[in-house]
Amino acid sequence: MTVLGPESLAGALPWHVRAYLIGAAALILVNVLTGHGWWSFWPLTVWGIGLIVHWLYAKSITVDDAWVDKRARKLRLMSYEHGHMQEIEESYRTPRRHGPDRDDADT
Repeated sequence: MTVLGPESLAGALPWHVRAYLIGAAALILVNVLTGHGWWSFWPLTVWGIGLIVHWLYAKSITVDDAWVDKRARKLRLMSYEHGHMQEIEESYRTPRRHGPDRDDADT
């Protein structure tokens, strides 16, 4: 038995999606032609859950620093409070002053 690595499992996802679509069409066709209720629902549901798990796995192993940076940049630009996000970033970049000489100290 050959053990597949993570990259080959992620690369197999498009083939699994095609197999699901063809299998779903065949099961639904047989279901309609036989007319015995919607028994094809359960195999398609279980198979679909397996396909979703495969997709999540494929997405999880393809995340790298470039993707994270691109996604974070996109989320920052989509933020409704973009100015607020910049203030938070600046507060982490500049050292905080403690004590009576800080700007917001009450006198």
